[in-house]
Amino acid sequence: MTMGRIMLTRFNTTCAETGMRISKGDYIYLNTDTKQAFCMDSDRYKSVWASMSAQEQSIAHNNCYYQRIQSNF
Repeated sequence: MTMGRIMLTRFNTTCAETGMRISKGDYIYLNTDTKQAFCMDSDRYKSVWASMSAQEQSIAHNNCYYQRIQSNF
C-alpha cells in the first residue's frame, strides 16, 4: 500500500495525474513513496479524501492550517 498525506505544497509543481499547475500553498495529496503530488481535481486526491474518516479529514485540515500559519503562505 502506498503511503501519503494531504498537505499544502511548499513550492510550485505539476500534478502527476492531470498535468495541471499546482501553486505554492495549494492543497495536494503527496505520495511519499514516489514523491508525486496530486492536485485536488485529480482522481487520486479525491479517492484518498473519500477513503478518509471524518476525523482523519479534520486532522488533515488542521495540519494544513498550522502549516499555512508557520510557512506564511
